[in-house]
Amino acid sequence: MDKKSIIGIVAAGLLFVGFAYFNSREQQKFQREMAEYQAYRDSVALAERAAAEPLAEEADSLAAAGIAEVARQRQAEQWGEQLAAAREGEAAVFSVENDVLRIDFTTRGGQIAGVTLKDYTRYAPRGHRDRPVELFAPESARFDLEFYVKNGLRNVKVNTMDYLFTAEPVRRDSTAQIVTMRLPVADDAALVYEYVIHDGGAPARDYLVDFDVRFENMAPRMANQSTIGIAWSNTSYQNEKGFQNENMYTTLSYRFPGESSIEDLGMSEKSKDKKVSTAVNWVAFKQQFFSSVFIAPDNLLGADMAFDTAAPESEMLKSYALATAVPYTPQTAGYDFAFYFGPNKYAILKKVTAPDGEELHLERLIPLGWGIFGWVNRWFVIPVFDFLRNYVSSFGVIILILAVLVKLIISPMTYKSYLSTA
Repeated sequence: MDKKSIIGIVAAGLLFVGFAYFNSREQQKFQREMAEYQAYRDSVALAERAAAEPLAEEADSLAAAGIAEVARQRQAEQWGEQLAAAREGEAAVFSVENDVLRIDFTTRGGQIAGVTLKDYTRYAPRGHRDRPVELFAPESARFDLEFYVKNGLRNVKVNTMDYLFTAEPVRRDSTAQIVTMRLPVADDAALVYEYVIHDGGAPARDYLVDFDVRFENMAPRMANQSTIGIAWSNTSYQNEKGFQNENMYTTLSYRFPGESSIEDLGMSEKSKDKKVSTAVNWVAFKQQFFSSVFIAPDNLLGADMAFDTAAPESEMLKSYALATAVPYTPQTAGYDFAFYFGPNKYAILKKVTAPDGEELHLERLIPLGWGIFGWVNRWFVIPVFDFLRNYVSSFGVIILILAVLVKLIISPMTYKSYLSTA
């Protein structure tokens, strides 16, 4: 190879190495510039997002508020301003007590949500009887009035359980506490519930809760209708150790107006129902030893009644349901109802009467036996038992004394039977 060729090859190599070095420097410079540019863009984007997020949240909030406002406007158009407002919010729960009862009220539906009997205890799984008797589970309680009101050209169905009532401060007098709850239907019209809890030391009154329903300026607001619907339901607890025995005496009972006897749905380990098309004076969710009774002195327009039996291991006993109605005219100012929450005790139930003094025959909730046995229990066994209870604290001793007395009374007949046999 000659000298010129060598010089050419070396010059080409130097040129190639120089180009490669220069190109590498330019590439690194370009990459640094691109990285700096990308970082700049990322910082700008981050700043834009940071600035946009409050705006987006505000936009979402405004959108949600707009949707809520539209919903409220539609509800107001559908039910009216007062009823639409009463559908919103959380229910308040409060209690009122007398010597024998504690009654829990809720503003949801303006109803009684729970009843505790202070003088009685129920069976506990470990055998202790240290829990007071509660007549029904609060979450199952439902008392609902159904009627129609006018809203413009439309008739709107009102179910009181869908609304929050306004509770007024509890009023007290010498013998009673008065709970008033109000559901505004319009600016000048309202449905008013008034509960009277007596505390006069007389069990026949103290276990009885007067329940007055009043329509304040409601007539112009009410739609054309001839009845007001009533739905009442709850689920009772198991109070005794033996589920089957307690279930045998637990049923739904009712009385026809003017009758001294009562009817019931009988006993079932599953469910039963019955529809009565004639007037009914009262309906009782009857347990073995306690009852919840809805009393309508002016009678109900028939009754659709049912119960369902709970599983033995559930600590519940039966779920009751009543669907009925009362008559309504534009002149109707309200209704005078009552509840009995208490023991199935003959001496107490016998004294529970209607406001006009009419006998309600609630004592028929106690099965006294057929024929002559019922008369003996009613006029001898129960009065003697109540008399002895004032002086003897042990039920076992009272039963022993009763057995001896009955034996002495029937001894002449027994003696003659012995002689005849001999």
